[in-house]
Amino acid sequence: MARKMTQEEWRAFGRRPARTPAPSACGGDGSPHTPPICFVPTAGALVFTTGEKAVKGRNPAP
Repeated sequence: MARKMTQEEWRAFGRRPARTPAPSACGGDGSPHTPPICFVPTAGALVFTTGEKAVKGRNPAP
C-alpha cells in the first residue's frame, strides 16, 4: 500500500546516486501513464521540468 514518505526518506532518496524515477498517473482514458523524470533535490523539494502539456506536469500526485 502506498504511503507518504517522511522528510528524512525524501532527503535520503535525493542523496542517492543518480536515478531516474518514474511517477505514475492516470492518462485521459484511465490508462496508466509512467514517464521517467530527471530531478534535482533542492531545499527540501524535488525540482523537475516538463512540457506545458505533459501529463506528468498537469496531474502530479498530491
